Amino acid sequence: MAAPRRSKMRTFHWTVIPAERVRGRPSVWTASSRHDHTPLDVEHLEELFGEQPGWGPRGPLLLGRPQGQVSLLDSKKILNLEIFLKQFKRPVQQIVADLWAGAGALYGAEKLLELCKMLPDADEQVKKLRAFQGPWRQLSDAETFSLLLVGVPSYARRLELLVLKEEFFPQLNSLKSSIQILTEAARELLGCEELHVVIRLVLRAGNYMNMGGYAGHAAGFRMASLLRLADTKANKPGVDLLHFVAMVSGEGGSPPESGL
Repeated sequence: MAAPRRSKMRTFHWTVIPAERVRGRPSVWTASSRHDHTPLDVEHLEELFGEQPGWGPRGPLLLGRPQGQVSLLDSKKILNLEIFLKQFKRPVQQIVADLWAGAGALYGAEKLLELCKMLPDADEQVKKLRAFQGPWRQLSDAETFSLLLVGVPSYARRLELLVLKEEFFPQLNSLKSSIQILTEAARELLGCEELHVVIRLVLRAGNYMNMGGYAGHAAGFRMASLLRLADTKANKPGVDLLHFVAMVSGEGGSPPESGL
């Protein structure tokens, strides 16, 4: 049983794993090592993380902190769309026919995704295009393309699906590679006894700091909580809970100086 604390301490905000999911099951929390019996330097822990006069519940009080021609599209969209369409070197009527037919491979996912960003961006603009009854010869290629495109049923969703179709297998292969890398990394971590000792040290330090609170007496915590070690600042400038854990895990000595 941990000795009673001498002072109120900062809370280590971790995500606790329910005790019934830890006790009686083989895991990093229930395993043991002779290094787990290394005394926790609670005096130094209280010195670094004991609350100081003037602190609020969230840490030190910070004061003074501040809280002619028919135009169916605007000129900028016409210019951008004209430049984009010219790179295909195909009539705009053929481009729209390809999209209607689902021939996305002719253009590639990158270009299709770029085209998605150039679609008519307002209902009023779409209504204006569909309501046009004038001669098409007065329209630019960009406007002709837009007018033909909005005539394609569910044109926006069709483009999204063409992008998905072109990206699916490349992304699937990338995902398979990522899964393999993560699986190998997880196996290495599961077999790293030194890391397990450090994790259990964090558990001991966190339980001491959170003693008597809602987050105390934890049987284990989510690994994402380790990211909060550096966010738990000590009274000494430039020092946090990660520094303390590194110091205790090593062969002794003092926490790194500020900025290290």
